[in-house]
Amino acid sequence: EKEILTILEEVQKTGVTERELQKAKNGQLKGTIGRFSTNMGRAGLLAKYEAHWGGWKHLYDLLPRYAKVTPADIQRVAKKYFTEKTRTVIELKPENAPQGGEQK
Repeated sequence: EKEILTILEEVQKTGVTERELQKAKNGQLKGTIGRFSTNMGRAGLLAKYEAHWGGWKHLYDLLPRYAKVTPADIQRVAKKYFTEKTRTVIELKPENAPQGGEQK
């Protein structure tokens, strides 16, 4: 948890590099295009866009929207949403975990 918070604070302060952003965009692009390789993936995308965005044709806007994201956008969103006030941390432990969170 501390490492994640440290990284989020760093993004808030200094943003991300173009290279980091491009790697993230490439991952999103690969995942999205990969969903088109099966009927189930295509159906899932169409259903998701119909339900969440009001029409499946909004799927055409997806890749151009990814392309427009800038490092400044990432930093702005990190500052707005990744704050202590808006954060929810969930800790999952086995039922038989000892008190104090230490696992043996």
